[in-house]
Amino acid sequence: MDNNIVLGAEALQLKRRGFGPIDLAFRAGELVLLCGSSGSGKSTLCELISETQEPSGGTLTNQTRVGYVAHAFENQLVGSTVSEELHIGQRASVEELRQDMQAALALLEQPLQGFLDCDPHSLSSALQQSLLLASLLRSGARFLILDESMAYLDGKARSRFADALLALVESGCTVLLVSHQEELLSLAGRVVFLERGEKLYDGDTGGFREKFFERAGFRKDSASETLVARLPSFEPEGSGGVEIFADSERLQLPPTSSLVLGGLSGSGTSWALNCLMGLRKDDRWRCTGSGQKSCLLRQNVSPSFWRSSCAAEMKVGKGVLQQLPRGLEEAVLNSTPAGWLEKAPWHLSHGQLRFFGASCLLLQNPSVLYLDHPFQGLDGTLREQLRYSLSEYLKCGGRVVLTTHFPEKAERLGQQVVWLERGRVAWAGRTTDEAWRRKCFEMESAVS
Repeated sequence: MDNNIVLGAEALQLKRRGFGPIDLAFRAGELVLLCGSSGSGKSTLCELISETQEPSGGTLTNQTRVGYVAHAFENQLVGSTVSEELHIGQRASVEELRQDMQAALALLEQPLQGFLDCDPHSLSSALQQSLLLASLLRSGARFLILDESMAYLDGKARSRFADALLALVESGCTVLLVSHQEELLSLAGRVVFLERGEKLYDGDTGGFREKFFERAGFRKDSASETLVARLPSFEPEGSGGVEIFADSERLQLPPTSSLVLGGLSGSGTSWALNCLMGLRKDDRWRCTGSGQKSCLLRQNVSPSFWRSSCAAEMKVGKGVLQQLPRGLEEAVLNSTPAGWLEKAPWHLSHGQLRFFGASCLLLQNPSVLYLDHPFQGLDGTLREQLRYSLSEYLKCGGRVVLTTHFPEKAERLGQQVVWLERGRVAWAGRTTDEAWRRKCFEMESAVS
């Protein structure tokens, strides 16, 4: 093996998932973007080269310690406090690390300093990511695999995390980053593109953009995450009795309307969504008038399905909350790839499972549908299909409350927005208000 190659795979395969055989070689000090449509085999490759999954064939030659931040990363947190998590498995003191690696570690650990005595599971997704990556570095990992790790970060946290990754690469670490986010192409020096378990491209970003950009699942968010453009004009009167109490604000939620709960990482959007759904008790956040006919799509949906096929899961929930309009049923079924129906849900990829979970909830036709970051982890095709199904649900009189970290997406996702800062409402109103545009400008200026 070339002395500069730190990890190599020859004819690596996992037959039961239809993956491989694949040849790959990774060198020290490179950042590689691994991409492909949902279900293409990205997570399978990550599991194989991190040796958390046994291959059915091929060889893996490893000359470095591998650290893996999985898609469901919260399950990897085992310490009772942040401080304990940082020191689990530590092989060297920070002082013994190379100076350039100390700089990268400082970027990751600086936001954690005020939370050292906290339970790691109480942190925001952004801080949990930083904590896990810092722990892996302290344990001696120099080949880092990040499976959709930046999907849950807001713009400011993503920029800080990207700076840390680039510093790690400068120090000689190798980073394999799984993502569908176009802006991350500018970080990578190399792209590996998978399709149906096969490697179709392995080269520079320029060649990838020219040949495989959309085929790999990349699309502009503005095209694939727009809900309000196809909806009737927003009329708060005649809300049908559904009201949202958000801190000191009181908002009407009429049929065919969507409300955005926005905020940067750690602002409390997921907490507020759970309170509105009635899963947590907080009198500052509640929804009245929807009765027991609401549904929630969590960020992690994998424990929710246990039937033997996707078709069985979809059938059992049809119209259980309210009569299912024919147009909505057709939209959901037409958006679901036919090849999924006979599969067991646990055979779907992470992105496919989130899309499937949303589809099952839509078929129940709830009076209010709560969605926690519904588009994260989806490739461009699935984002477009989910947007189409949600638009049909809203046209049929549904109501959607969904979360986002990005203020620029709010006016495309909802007619109303509640923006949170540190768990409290910083702004509430219509996304067409001039005051909201001023608020967006203030936030953009703060980030830049």
